[in-house]
Amino acid sequence: MPLRCCCRKGVSFVEIVVSLFLFALAVLPVFDLMRRSGELARVSREYVVANLLAAETLNQICCMNYADIPVINGFPLDDAWNGAMLLQGQPDTTLRLSSLPQDFSRELTIEEFSARSRKVKVRVAWGKSPEHQVTLAAIREWSP
Repeated sequence: MPLRCCCRKGVSFVEIVVSLFLFALAVLPVFDLMRRSGELARVSREYVVANLLAAETLNQICCMNYADIPVINGFPLDDAWNGAMLLQGQPDTTLRLSSLPQDFSRELTIEEFSARSRKVKVRVAWGKSPEHQVTLAAIREWSP
């Protein structure tokens, strides 16, 4: 009497489901890593943009004459301030500001630091939850 082979020729549905589950367990961490790296790249790009916007404003203020620098307490500089003068009638106080990306804000503070110097601080903020911010400050001595 010949022997019969009881080997299966196909794959059962349970085996397919188990193999797909194991494959998903191996691949999901890779997709999560890609998502997180994309988020980190976006935040890093926004941080660089905020630094550049703050440095641009700080450099323009620090290049002005001492007499042309008014004391300002936390003044918001939005896109409408591009081409505006800090002191009316004094073209040397005109700011040339880059436009702000969506959800960004810029604030300027100028304080008396001593009789011959002022502290200039620019804060750029973005995001809602959590709010991120970059603050650059400089103490410059001018000769009046």
